[in-house]
Order: sequence, then C-alpha cells, then structure tokens
Amino acid sequence: MPCQEQAPGHWYYGAAHTLNVTGGTAHWYPAYNGDGTVSGGVAVLRSGTRVAVVELTGRPTDALTYVERIATAALERLSS
Repeated sequence: MPCQEQAPGHWYYGAAHTLNVTGGTAHWYPAYNGDGTVSGGVAVLRSGTRVAVVELTGRPTDALTYVERIATAALERLSS
C-alpha cells in the first residue's frame, strides 16, 4: 500500500489491525512521523449499514493500544 511505503523522513501508516466485537468490525492503522514515532492513526469502522472513519492526531502515549482503545469506543458508539 503506497501510504505504508514512504521515503525516510515522510509520515506513513503502519500495519493494519482488525478488531471484531459484537457490534461490528474496525480496521485501524497507527500513523508514524518521519522519525518513526507514533503520531496518531486512522480507523475504519462498520456496524451493520453504518460506517465511519476516525482519524486520530497527536501522541498521548507511545503505546499503540490507545489507537485500539479509541477505535473500540467509537465502534461501540456507532453500533448503539
């Protein structure tokens, strides 16, 4: 995927992650700055006929789990 294969010094998306819960499915990707630090991410959510795209900016922590936690919360809200 072109957004995952960028020249050094350019931001890029990391590997895809999938989250399946009772209410739907989310695919999320961490985003990295040109220096390789996590800088947010994007999640594509689907619950029945509802869809959403959530873009996350900033870096509250180095752990990738915060992107997953936000994707999970957004998916729970989308399914209700």
